[in-house]
Amino acid sequence: MAQDARLAAFEVFLLFQTFLLLLYIVKFVQCWQDLTFVITMLMVGLVFECLVMIGLRILGHSINIAGIKAGIDATGRVSGTIGSPNTAASYLTLILALARGVLLTPLKRRYKWLAAVAFSLGAVALLFT
Repeated sequence: MAQDARLAAFEVFLLFQTFLLLLYIVKFVQCWQDLTFVITMLMVGLVFECLVMIGLRILGHSINIAGIKAGIDATGRVSGTIGSPNTAASYLTLILALARGVLLTPLKRRYKWLAAVAFSLGAVALLFT
């Protein structure tokens, strides 16, 4: 039995979200352009989230803008807009693997640049979680 049932439930839910994302990709992506679009949007989302997380670390406190809360806890661990530092780290590692994979593919240079920026910012943000 898990020591922290809430944390275990979050991890199970995160795995379920990943499964739903993969199911969506398998069901609705029909060509390379669609797959490239989905991957590009995931990496763009990673870049924006990482910029928020790095900005929070520089700022040093949580912010709340238009009902969107971006957080940093009392110990200095950044959670960004995701909720908790552990969940943020799980999200980052999931998309970081995708960004690293794009660097190993024969895609166009602009996708590789985006992947390199996303991976670099993600690595820094992961250190802050």
